[in-house]
Amino acid sequence: MCKFYLLLISLFLLQTFSAHAYIDPGIVSMFLQAIVATFLGVLAYLSLYWQKFKSVIKKIFNKIDKKNK
Repeated sequence: MCKFYLLLISLFLLQTFSAHAYIDPGIVSMFLQAIVATFLGVLAYLSLYWQKFKSVIKKIFNKIDKKNK
């Protein structure tokens, strides 16, 4: 019975349907804007916390150096 359902689901998913839609040319620019905004947001976040990040890394490496000596 499980094989029958699996076959039925796979046949349903393999069928093709026409969408009756198109991709608007403006959608490409919207995706590009989203990618650029994400990149710039990450860059702004990193620049705000760069000093804190550097101090944490320095503390970690200073502890490692003290343990090795």
